[in-house]
Amino acid sequence: MSGALFDDVLVPLAEARRTSGAPPYFPPWKDATVSSYFVRSEVTRLTSTDFEFPGDGYAEGLVDSLEAWWREHGDRELAVAAPRLKAVANALRSEAVQDDGSVDIFCYTLF
Repeated sequence: MSGALFDDVLVPLAEARRTSGAPPYFPPWKDATVSSYFVRSEVTRLTSTDFEFPGDGYAEGLVDSLEAWWREHGDRELAVAAPRLKAVANALRSEAVQDDGSVDIFCYTLF
């Protein structure tokens, strides 16, 4: 499911940006003209709001926040991928519920 998101959404978006001459979302390789990508933050103190998880701690809420941010910043193509991101999050949640992390005693004994 996440592979399909990459292949069906992200790769075509990257190719379209490249074709149109738009800058990539992030540099594809090190820029030889800069010694570091580090930028000193202007924030000198953090508050409790700096540690809040968008979406009230739920993956769907985080994706909703991302979608709103992308729309606000003109990245409609990424915003359209929000339902697929939610599907990936739901699949991961289902897997986590099905797999409680315990080890099967018979499998453990064999090794």
